[in-house]
Amino acid sequence: MKNYIIFNIIIFFLWGCTNDTSTQSIWNPSASTPKPNPTIESIGPDGIVFAGVDVITIKGTNFSSNIAENEVYFNGEKGTIKSATPTEIKVVSPPSIIGDSIKVQVRVMGALLYASWHDQFYIPYKLSLVASKFSDYDQNDDIFGLAIDRDGNIYASMTKDAVGNLKVIHKITPDGQHQVYAKTSFNKASQMKIGPGGDLYYVNVLNYMFIVPKDAGTDKIYAILPGGVFDLDFNSNGDIYCGGSGQAVYRIKPDKSVSTVADYTDINIRAIRVFNNYVYIAGTYSGSDSSVPVEGIWRNKINTDGRLATKELVFNWSDKFSGSILSLAFSEDGDMYVGTNSTEAIVVVHNNSSYETLYPGVLYPETYSMSWGNGVYLYIVRRNSDEKLRNIMKVNLRKNTAPYYGRK
Repeated sequence: MKNYIIFNIIIFFLWGCTNDTSTQSIWNPSASTPKPNPTIESIGPDGIVFAGVDVITIKGTNFSSNIAENEVYFNGEKGTIKSATPTEIKVVSPPSIIGDSIKVQVRVMGALLYASWHDQFYIPYKLSLVASKFSDYDQNDDIFGLAIDRDGNIYASMTKDAVGNLKVIHKITPDGQHQVYAKTSFNKASQMKIGPGGDLYYVNVLNYMFIVPKDAGTDKIYAILPGGVFDLDFNSNGDIYCGGSGQAVYRIKPDKSVSTVADYTDINIRAIRVFNNYVYIAGTYSGSDSSVPVEGIWRNKINTDGRLATKELVFNWSDKFSGSILSLAFSEDGDMYVGTNSTEAIVVVHNNSSYETLYPGVLYPETYSMSWGNGVYLYIVRRNSDEKLRNIMKVNLRKNTAPYYGRK
């Protein structure tokens, strides 16, 4: 009896003096009988696993089917357990813990020891970043519109850059090196697209479209429009569709002729993207018709002559989310990526109209501009009230882009 009391005192002292996950004994002295110690048999998936995003499966023995009685640590930081059985735990790691040999530890309340794996009380695992800052831009670079050419070079419009240049477009190579590419007549480009031959087209909220001829170093007016425009995109015939505060969609043909091809009365257009023979429009409605969403996404079918059919509602944004839509992108499989200034920095809308937040807890607003590269990376201009969060982000989506017809 005396030895039993001494043993309990020692264990209680060890338990009460530390919460360090490196300590192997985790026995709860209030439990009359310790639970069987857990073991780890495997951890997966193999290959590239994104921290804070991918669900990790740990298989073993003596886990608890009660999620609250299990804890999984990644280099000492607790992960988020999604499900648990006595032989399997599914968990998402903290988004900031990355490396080639992360120490993964499993704790089950009431057991004496952390889960063992090959005589160790942890298992090594590799975790990668799904989104990272691209190049060395910081809060001193005030970035707005973004475009990517067929070679993977990125073009970023800035009111100013870190060395004091004003009203410039930077060219950024795929390895992150950048330099001033052109001067702009106005403060910034709200949005930009690469066009045929590598020329750069941009709009800036006013009723002008500008072109920066490839490697020319400066811009010039390409077309004068009936109303203000915020965004633009090309179709497969080289026509440009654009819109903004003019509350209409304009078409600019390769001969520079301009026409109004769709009516968007009382809708301030913020984003345009051509996909699968439709022009998709995101905007804010200011009219009095309660059946029209305050914030929504519509689309118009492109007719054979390049004109547009009547608009149809695709997604009622204000019925599901707060904030405004700022940018649009499409994957080759038809998923629509919606860049916003709301808490959900990017929302994915699937073909069946279901939707989900892209990488919650990893991406932060606002997603001002988006452009997909030639591979699996989406590049976004992140603007934020916290200047330290303003930069260009590179996000791995594990899928390729739908065509950008201007840069083919």
